[in-house]
Amino acid sequence: YPKTAAESSAGVTPVSYSYPPGDVRRYGAATSASASVNVTAIQSALDSNDTIELWENYPTNAALFMNDNNFIQGRGRNTGLTTSHAGAAIAGKSVTAASGTNVRRYSGGGRDFKITGPGRATGGGIALDMRGCTMFKWWGLLVTGIETGVYHGDGYSSYYNEYHGCDIT
Repeated sequence: YPKTAAESSAGVTPVSYSYPPGDVRRYGAATSASASVNVTAIQSALDSNDTIELWENYPTNAALFMNDNNFIQGRGRNTGLTTSHAGAAIAGKSVTAASGTNVRRYSGGGRDFKITGPGRATGGGIALDMRGCTMFKWWGLLVTGIETGVYHGDGYSSYYNEYHGCDIT
């Protein structure tokens, strides 16, 4: 699969051209890769594709930032993200406090994957930080081992977000 115009525009260079655009493995994500490599790879996928695909369970150690129209497609609850940090696993991109410039992200979401956190002993963990996100729709997510499942509010614009069949433990 040759490099796409969207990848060039985003400044993203695929690691493996044998995977189609949007497949996080194209950008270097792997269960055997370090958490920081996976964050870089998955963020590259988000920055250069509307829809990305998670094929395995990837360790991460920082937030992944959604852009407008990003959609994360998993392959069931054995696929997803295992976070090792306090903070957001998935968040809207460039969100600033309401007292500043409030950048909002529109029309994103995902389905059929799991977000596993480091446990409640690691305070501050958030699976979905939807502050500044509007019209995000999530289906079939499992969130476990994380202090806060979904975070809205704090003076940020968050409207019309939906959660269908999501289990948060």
